[in-house]
Amino acid sequence: MRVVFFLLVLSFYACRTNKEISSTSYADELQQIAYEKYGDRYTLYPNDTDSYTLVKKKTKRFSEMGFDVDYFVFSHVDMRIIIEDTLRSGHVEWISDKAIKVVNRKKDPNNKGKLNKEVYLYDVIKKEKNVLKE
Repeated sequence: MRVVFFLLVLSFYACRTNKEISSTSYADELQQIAYEKYGDRYTLYPNDTDSYTLVKKKTKRFSEMGFDVDYFVFSHVDMRIIIEDTLRSGHVEWISDKAIKVVNRKKDPNNKGKLNKEVYLYDVIKKEKNVLKE
């Protein structure tokens, strides 16, 4: 039974990734973490060197336009999550092998209907967040 479940998870993983991941040990660990957090509604985006993987889940908001995005970045070197967040009507993507660009919208406390846009880059190697002005 465990073998069948493993093969199902592995085949699902192969269908959901943008690239093939070579090491099964971290692939199994990543699959388990992603499934525990997001169920089966996530997508994997490895960086160019397969040393980190961005895992995203989008959720449609019925009251507003856009998607909420839950995400985390998994380090295959450290075998752990290095950053995790929920973005309101935002998005996250790799912009280089070592950095992600994150766009988030937060409610303006002074204007109830307005969402303020926050954009930052996150360096996965240095583990530093750099806010951009837009």
